[in-house]
Amino acid sequence: MFDQIPGDLYPGLNQLCQKLSKYVDESGASLSLQEELDEAKKALYNVKTTYFQQLLLYNQLQDILLKNFYGYSDGNFTSSEEKKFFRMASERLGAVQARNFTNISLIKNDSEGLQLAKANQLPVFVSNEKQKLSDALKVINKQKKEFNKIFNDNYKILDLSLHELQLKMSSKVIDSQEDAKQIAADWLATKCDYIILKIKVMTNHLYKETYTPETVEALMKIRKFIEEKITKTKDKIQKTKSALSMYQSVDIFNQLLNEYSNLTMEIENKKWALNELQRNKHR
Repeated sequence: MFDQIPGDLYPGLNQLCQKLSKYVDESGASLSLQEELDEAKKALYNVKTTYFQQLLLYNQLQDILLKNFYGYSDGNFTSSEEKKFFRMASERLGAVQARNFTNISLIKNDSEGLQLAKANQLPVFVSNEKQKLSDALKVINKQKKEFNKIFNDNYKILDLSLHELQLKMSSKVIDSQEDAKQIAADWLATKCDYIILKIKVMTNHLYKETYTPETVEALMKIRKFIEEKITKTKDKIQKTKSALSMYQSVDIFNQLLNEYSNLTMEIENKKWALNELQRNKHR
C-alpha cells in the first residue's frame, strides 16, 4: 500500500508512510496488538481442540461402558417413548457439548485441597497480574507519547504538503485564466480584422456595380460639360468685373449706382451657379 505512493510528488508523505509501516499493517491495525491477538487466538484454539478431543474420548468411553455393563442401546428399548427420550437426551447432550466448545471460561472440578491452595496463591497471582498490568500501562503510555510525537510531526508535514498543493493549484488556475483571456482577445482581434476585410470587399463590390464602363463614359461626358460651363461662367464673371470697373470710373452717380447694383447681383448669381457646378462635378 505504501509503495504505491509517488515519492517524487510528496517526499514528506512517503517518509511518513515508511515510518508508519513499522507500527501498523495495511489494514491500519497495530502490529504488536495484531501479534498478541494472533497468539491469543492460537492459544484459545489449542485449548478448545484439546478439550473437545478429551470430551469426545470421554463420551465414547461412557457409551462403551453403558452398552457393555448396562445394555443401553437403541435396540434394547421396547417402547417408542423410551426411544424418543433416548434420542432427545442425545441431542441435548450434543448441544451442551457444542456450547461448551465455544465457552472459553471452562472450570474443572478440583478437589477442596487444590481449591484452597489456589485460594492461598490468589493474592500473589493478583499482585503479579497487577504488576503486569502496570508494566503494560507504562509501555502503552510510552508508545502513546511516541505516537503523539510522530502524529504531530506527520501532521506538520501533511499541512505543509497541503499548503504547497493549494499554491500550485492556485497558480494553475491563474495561468489558465490568463490563457483564456489571451485566447479571447486574439479571437476578437481576428474577428475585427475579418469585419474590416469584409467591409472593403463589399465596398469594392459596390464600386464594381456602380462604375460600369457605360457609367464611367457618361460621367466623363458630364464632367466635360461641367468644366465647359465653369470656364464660360468664369469668362462672364471676368467681363462683368471689367464692366463694373468701367462704370465705377464714371462721374454720374445714379447710373453708376444702378449699374453697380445690377452687376453685383449678376456676379452673385454667377458665383452661385459656379458653386453649384463645382459641387456637381465632385459628386
